[in-house]
Amino acid sequence: MNPTIERPSDLEFPLGDTLGGGAWRVTEHLRGGGSQQLFLGESTRPGDAERGFVSMIWAPKGVPEAELRRTLGYRHAGVHELAYLGTFDPRGDAERREAQRQYCALVERVPEGEWLPRLLPGPLGVIGAIALGRSLGALLQGAAKAGTLLVGARPEYVWARRTGATLTAVSVSGRNWDFFAHTGGRCLVLGRLHERHYYAPEVYQELGEREASLCFTLATMIAEWATGAFPFPESWAAGDMSSQCAGRHAPLDLPAPLATLLSSCLAADPAQRPSLDELLERLASPK
Repeated sequence: MNPTIERPSDLEFPLGDTLGGGAWRVTEHLRGGGSQQLFLGESTRPGDAERGFVSMIWAPKGVPEAELRRTLGYRHAGVHELAYLGTFDPRGDAERREAQRQYCALVERVPEGEWLPRLLPGPLGVIGAIALGRSLGALLQGAAKAGTLLVGARPEYVWARRTGATLTAVSVSGRNWDFFAHTGGRCLVLGRLHERHYYAPEVYQELGEREASLCFTLATMIAEWATGAFPFPESWAAGDMSSQCAGRHAPLDLPAPLATLLSSCLAADPAQRPSLDELLERLASPK
């Protein structure tokens, strides 16, 4: 269970801040504010064009860095590699430096491609959503078979590439705040980064993640990509999550076979959902 802790004052880390003794520099703000932000960063080594996906969590005192590294240091194909875990380099006045020490920053190496939200100007339609969903599903499937369930996956943590009209997921973050908040980690993230959640009811309720949890997450994203509408419009991360936890989704404006398949994945009871393997197989021929 997460410890009871006081919230630190919100702290903005402006562009130009560094991590790892200057090894990484924050170059672009992507989303969020205060203690919950996503950034892009870059390596400062001469001739190194490596990019980093920078997320920030608040690590309460008493959580050893070695423990965090054991938890976060895994490697799987298609999952961003952990490049740095630690604090921001000290900068600014004494008050700001003290606040910085309460935060833990993670830098993940990202491959060629682009941050997925930038490639999503609007609904992708059925064909585009299925193609993107199948590619992301393959990444989730690979990590699951290697022993890691990425139940906190969401569009903001996906890197993708565009080929013509088709979007393909090429990598996904495996070390996001949902992981800490809902799968047994002892770190909290405070503030507001996301207005909606994509994880399954059993994950949100801390009843234990399982492979069927990935079906719920993937189906939620596919439905949103296809229609442009989040399938649980009454559920909000900072408010009432009851409809999502009950599997009470809005009607899916999709062809009947696909709507039926995704609806089965959005069931509140994980035992009623298909396996991830079955979902991906059926997405290959949704008719």
